[in-house]
Amino acid sequence: MVCDEIITLNADQASCFTDNFDTVLKAIEATPEGRFPVNMNGCALGDRNGQGIATRGGILTMPDLPERPALAPEEGKSVYLLDRSGAECLRNLLTARAAELDPSATFDLYELCAN
Repeated sequence: MVCDEIITLNADQASCFTDNFDTVLKAIEATPEGRFPVNMNGCALGDRNGQGIATRGGILTMPDLPERPALAPEEGKSVYLLDRSGAECLRNLLTARAAELDPSATFDLYELCAN
């Protein structure tokens, strides 16, 4: 499987991803292939009892963020296959472009992350 290159996120999805980045990275590193499907709506689909990360169907779901209500699932694609370099690059892009996420932003990891 090839990792996703084009990722579209809104501000809540981006915040969920960056807030849970360490957990996402651990999940990526734990796979033999070095890539993992990350559900960017995971803060809406995670464990609502505060039990931390829950896995459903092999897709990482991130826990609800305590400071705001759960997000409603978005229409369209929300699960992206990422490897370590793609996840790290996406986190850096989200940190640098936080103001550009309203209502959503699309990131081309192939174009923006190529060194």
